[in-house]
Amino acid sequence: MDTQPSYPFDRLLALATLSTLLLATAAGFGLNRWLELTPWAPVIAASPVMVMMLASEPARRREHGQTFGAANGITLFRSVWVGGVACMMSAAPTDNAAWVVVGLAMVALALDGLDGRVARATESTSIYGAQLDMELDAALMMVLSGLCWVWGRAGLWVLACGLLRYAWVAASLAFEWMRQDLPPSWRRKACCVLGTGGLVAAVAPLKYISEAFAMMATGILCFSFTVDFLWLLAARPRSIR
Repeated sequence: MDTQPSYPFDRLLALATLSTLLLATAAGFGLNRWLELTPWAPVIAASPVMVMMLASEPARRREHGQTFGAANGITLFRSVWVGGVACMMSAAPTDNAAWVVVGLAMVALALDGLDGRVARATESTSIYGAQLDMELDAALMMVLSGLCWVWGRAGLWVLACGLLRYAWVAASLAFEWMRQDLPPSWRRKACCVLGTGGLVAAVAPLKYISEAFAMMATGILCFSFTVDFLWLLAARPRSIR
């Protein structure tokens, strides 16, 4: 009987995840005391960590021989900052709260550019690591688009920025051809960064141009998803055309 663990980094990953959850919860407590948010702020702050880990679990189970790596550690640390942005959903839309969101989100964006570089530099890239990164990006966009709507920066349509990723996942469950692997694309990453940056600018207390930034972000992300959808549509097996 094979007594070896299926994934050699299981225990390290569990420890890192628990540490990240505790750190995110502590950040929620801190922001709650500072800005008088909802008592649920610590739970909300930990939610992006759980969403990211649970959504990435299928990729972890499919991939063998991973090492945890510094890049995954950076991604987990980044989720703490995303959690900080999430718990600001309960804050009043004051200029002070808006600048707090901008600061937290900008650190998360900076770390987003770091984890990929570290993974490539240390030759520790993995499907699982890429999935963690993508799920956290989606969570950040969902939170930022929610803030744009709740704080009155843009209309209900801005939620499309956050919902596009989850609508894509739902469609892939319904249609097998949607589960084909997409080719690597710098356009996809650039649109993600520009879309997220646009949402950050929309949340900032910039008064009359907030909606313009929200519209820009929505347009960029819709364009990127449309390009990928059309590629999959053209590449679907002939038997289902």
